[in-house]
Amino acid sequence: EQVRENATRGLWDCDDRSIIPQLVDLLNSDPSTRVRVCAALSLRKFAMVAQDGKLLARDSESIKTVLLNTIANEDENIEVTRRAIEAVSYFDSPETNAIIQQAYQSGDPQLKQSALYGMGQSSNAKWLPTVIVEMEDENAAIRYEAASAMGLLGEESTVPHLIVLVQDEDPHVQIAAIKSLGQVG
Repeated sequence: EQVRENATRGLWDCDDRSIIPQLVDLLNSDPSTRVRVCAALSLRKFAMVAQDGKLLARDSESIKTVLLNTIANEDENIEVTRRAIEAVSYFDSPETNAIIQQAYQSGDPQLKQSALYGMGQSSNAKWLPTVIVEMEDENAAIRYEAASAMGLLGEESTVPHLIVLVQDEDPHVQIAAIKSLGQVG
């Protein structure tokens, strides 16, 4: 298990599309939760490339399908589900928007974090009001994801909200706000 996990983690920076089928297989069927988490994280990079139109359609479809199946599997570990939600959010569509909304409304703080991450990655401005509200959440991890999403959404109207977070009590939130200010410009 440790070897498979380390090997899969080592592929995070690989951009060779020939490893996509192996990552799909690992996410589909590896018995280790940690290996499946690493596979979903590795597929997230390819989902981002697919969003930019730089991946073959069959590879994009394969990635999207395995991520959606993983999310739909009610027996799946929450960490694997979270990473699949984060990865599938790059495929901005009504289906993925519904998944993000469902995770956001789940009542689970971890799923809410992944939903906010997904809102930013989708680059869909429809999420802006939701992200602004979450910048005031009592949970620092939620504020962090909201601040990060603001930068990815890139709306200049968010600058005053981000400036407030630069003074946040949590240094990670402060850093995310500063980085997002840089992304917004």
